[in-house]
Amino acid sequence: PTKLAQKLNDGKFIIAVVNDKYMKSEYCMYEAYRMFQSPAFRERVFPIVLPDADIFSPRGQMAYLKYWGKEYEALEKEYKEIADISPTMVVSLTERLRDIEVTTRFINDFMAAVGDMNVLTSQIHLESNFSQLLQAIEERIGGAEKNSQTNFSQDKQEAGMSDKNEVNRVSSKLK
Repeated sequence: PTKLAQKLNDGKFIIAVVNDKYMKSEYCMYEAYRMFQSPAFRERVFPIVLPDADIFSPRGQMAYLKYWGKEYEALEKEYKEIADISPTMVVSLTERLRDIEVTTRFINDFMAAVGDMNVLTSQIHLESNFSQLLQAIEERIGGAEKNSQTNFSQDKQEAGMSDKNEVNRVSSKLK
């Protein structure tokens, strides 16, 4: 997962298509966890929640919480059984068990954050040919470019001032 984590950190924007399989996938939940850890989560991530991912209703949320709780309990039980037989065999499973534990604690926060982002349904995206999503990304890209141009202009002005100071210093020595 370290290559994936690096890719997620390097990307300016992420479109996360969330469905039921995504919500029940260990690797997708790891991906979601890494995205969620970014301080710019709300600025970088554009979730599209498909109808089969019931993350907005209390019952749907409870179902995912129960699912991951059961996954953790089952894996932990198997882990202990294998550890009793051969402690060296569980070394590679330790990280996976820890990842599942993190998922059980994180998933509720993820569903709440996505719910707060005023996510449009996949049907609305399809009907509008994803125009609202594209517009939101373009606005964020424009804002990012404006900020980088402002920083570039400031850097250029500061460099110009130091160049002028250097010219003045050299010319005063020549006099």
